[in-house]
Amino acid sequence: MLPFIGVVYAAGLILGGVLRFFPIFPPLRTLWYLHLAVSELGIAFAIPLALPLIVMTVVTAKKDSPPFSALQGLLNILAPIAITFAMLPVLETIGQERNWIWDLQYGYGRDEKPDTRMTSPYVGELSRPLFQFMDFFHFPIHPFALNEEFLTTDGAKLPIYIYRSPVGKEGTLHPWIFSIHGGGWSNGDPRDLDQTIPYLTESGYTVIAPSYRFTPTYSWPRQQNDVETAYEYAIKNSERLGIDPKQIWILGRSAGGQLALKLAYDSKVVHDVKGVIALYTPTDLDFGYRWAQAADILGSREMLKDLVGTTPDLDAAKYRAASPLADVRPGLPPTLLIHGRADPLAWYRHSDRLTDALRAAKDRVVHIELPWATHGFDYFPNSPSGQITRNAILRFMENP
Repeated sequence: MLPFIGVVYAAGLILGGVLRFFPIFPPLRTLWYLHLAVSELGIAFAIPLALPLIVMTVVTAKKDSPPFSALQGLLNILAPIAITFAMLPVLETIGQERNWIWDLQYGYGRDEKPDTRMTSPYVGELSRPLFQFMDFFHFPIHPFALNEEFLTTDGAKLPIYIYRSPVGKEGTLHPWIFSIHGGGWSNGDPRDLDQTIPYLTESGYTVIAPSYRFTPTYSWPRQQNDVETAYEYAIKNSERLGIDPKQIWILGRSAGGQLALKLAYDSKVVHDVKGVIALYTPTDLDFGYRWAQAADILGSREMLKDLVGTTPDLDAAKYRAASPLADVRPGLPPTLLIHGRADPLAWYRHSDRLTDALRAAKDRVVHIELPWATHGFDYFPNSPSGQITRNAILRFMENP
């Protein structure tokens, strides 16, 4: 029985690891979850497979040990392959980390010159790494949030959550992050992925996370109008909330990243943006619609039709109006884009194309691509992608 369980377990790890090499739209949501779990928690999954394998190898190496069963032999073959797949993200993180730090410190749009003592980003001590192995085993916590309400332009009440920074003296005005949740514009909650927030508040930032109304009941630009109103609420109450109106960063994930970029690039209401951070974000809705596949587990084409109210063939201008890519021009705030190469839900080409456009406009942009990662890669805050994301965000905000 145990060899059978081990074979199934190892096969699951292999399947989850293989999915990263085929970033197609998986027909089952379960496959996406499996890929996310293996690519981000692979270390934890590999340990219970590695220990029995070592014990079995030692035991069966004895001359008087019984012959292998077929299942034991299969497990001996599958287990090393499964462990390799599970450990690949950590190995790739170690290999790529200096490149990412180099881009954050000296990448496109920065006037500063590299330290003259460094002949290469691969030489010298790596201070403040983006990933630390032992941090993987820390248990994240859910932070406390103040729950308030703001009134939309048409009189609806929506919740807004405030995560106060404990840093500084009473009355200190903190820099703040306006954090917009994802969910395909049709669901989600401002408290989603809030386990990443303590790392931001402990670094001196207050985080404010608003709600907005969903499709299909409300179509574009209602979502943008709602988050703009939430921003105005925060500015109006800035002294009470302890935030500095001129020290704002905008952060968004997935659909929330599209809203974050629209606010930073195109809003007539939002001002003094220091920088914008977008994670696994669709940046061109026409492009997203045309490259969506029928087997997409999100039903992306219907999702975009619900948001915009039509198709790009019938009204391309509406899709363009909702696309951050169309807003690119010189003089935009610095942008940090992080995207998983194996993302089956928001193709990594969205961030590629926005990066190219920002560079052509000579705007500051940092683009970090995670080769193993899928959509929602920062769901586990201490996984490789989770650590890289939060530490890259902090580095970017310290010196955008």
